[in-house]
Amino acid sequence: MAPTLRTVTTFKEFCLVIDCMWESYADPYNPFLGIMVPIKEPTAEGVATAVQGLKERFWKSHKADKDDYWVYIVNVEDQGEGAGKVLAAANWGFYEASPFGGEKDGESGENEDKNGNKDAENGNEEEKEKKDNSIMSWWPEGEAREFVQTVIFQVFGTRATRMTRPHAHLSKMFTLPDHCGRGYGSLLMDYGMSKISEMDVEALVEASAGGVSLYEKYGFRTINKVLVDTTYKNGKPEFIWRKMAHECKGETTWWMWKPKPSDGVLYKPGMELPWEKK
Repeated sequence: MAPTLRTVTTFKEFCLVIDCMWESYADPYNPFLGIMVPIKEPTAEGVATAVQGLKERFWKSHKADKDDYWVYIVNVEDQGEGAGKVLAAANWGFYEASPFGGEKDGESGENEDKNGNKDAENGNEEEKEKKDNSIMSWWPEGEAREFVQTVIFQVFGTRATRMTRPHAHLSKMFTLPDHCGRGYGSLLMDYGMSKISEMDVEALVEASAGGVSLYEKYGFRTINKVLVDTTYKNGKPEFIWRKMAHECKGETTWWMWKPKPSDGVLYKPGMELPWEKK
């Protein structure tokens, strides 16, 4: 077998990547799948409609972000039933300038909400398009959207406050269940590490338990763990909140970080971190 890494350039390729993501996150089931994909009807047709919507929204976000890269693994020798099937993939962001306004964010005249989205009033149409297509906007107003916003902020909001410098971000990585343990994750990481070395930037990943050991091999270290708090702050939660909270109960994310290659060190407890410097 000859696994080959390719970069997504077309919507057709992208759809195959999202099919891989859906299958990978569904077995074993990843609770964040229910946050990313609002399924209006619990039928096969309803799921297909939701996944198609996910493809279109993610593709729109990808096209609006010049720093966003999707790469995937295929077996070029497979000419049978699995020909062209995406076996694993990753979504990397490589930022030569911080997407959160940089070190002097307070002087930029731009405001950010708690999810790191810049205020659309700044006139930046690209940022406005990203905000309009945020995961929260995929949900109707109400308890479900409030829950999604709460979880997204806890898991991913830290990046907006800590990474106000050029950096790389591993947003997603996944492998088909029956293709795990074949080194595809390492190929996807090698791609990212090459870019990181070329740019000489810090890197981070909000990791699940299954990815921690792989990321550690590439120099990432855990800064802190995020245990999702689904406590309802505005009185008594209704059914939707309770249902979504039950699915996410106990979910833990490892916030992992890697210094710039030129620093020549790995993170150790007690080390002064860039976002702590005055």
